Amino acid sequence: MGKWLILFTVFLVVSNLVLAGFAIQNVSQKANDHARQTLGVDVSLRMDEEKLMENVAKQREENPIGKIKDPELFAD
Repeated sequence: MGKWLILFTVFLVVSNLVLAGFAIQNVSQKANDHARQTLGVDVSLRMDEEKLMENVAKQREENPIGKIKDPELFAD
């Protein structure tokens, strides 16, 4: 009976910790979404396909058999 009670207690503690972790994750995600909506900060990234094609063409002219380097991201 004692082993069963200890095992049951450990199971309850572990279950509560797992559920608390899920709750904290959910609350932090909602707080993050709310902060974004409140502050009005939206960032959209898209690739400039025209510049990409120009970059590829330039690299092919400089080194026809070389590997094409990926474009770099810069923050303005």
